[in-house]
Amino acid sequence: MTWQAGGPVTEHKNYVGEGWHPLLDQLHEELAALDPHYQVRQVKEKFGGLRVYLDIDPDTWSQVSVIIRKYEKLSYQTCEVCGKPGKPSDPSMGWVKTECPEHAADRPQRTAAYWAEKAAGDQSV
Repeated sequence: MTWQAGGPVTEHKNYVGEGWHPLLDQLHEELAALDPHYQVRQVKEKFGGLRVYLDIDPDTWSQVSVIIRKYEKLSYQTCEVCGKPGKPSDPSMGWVKTECPEHAADRPQRTAAYWAEKAAGDQSV
């Protein structure tokens, strides 16, 4: 997937799991109320939490940073896969992801399937 900047956060949902899409919708509503012309630099998951980087009017930055931090904090309590209550995984288990107990339990199978699909795609030319 090629990363591209620009547009509102709602245009960058494909960079995080579906469970966080409502967080991005709510974040967009709050950001657009302050600066309808804000532009995304990047939306991603990092260390189990949502990260949002913007180009925004400097006059609204202090308000915007409070809003962004609120949604970053909420992401650590929301399963990235399904949106149910979740918590970050133990860092000693590898990649930190915030998931509900159900999705935390099946992550090894989902990860293996993902990498098997990637390997099959990389071999077909």
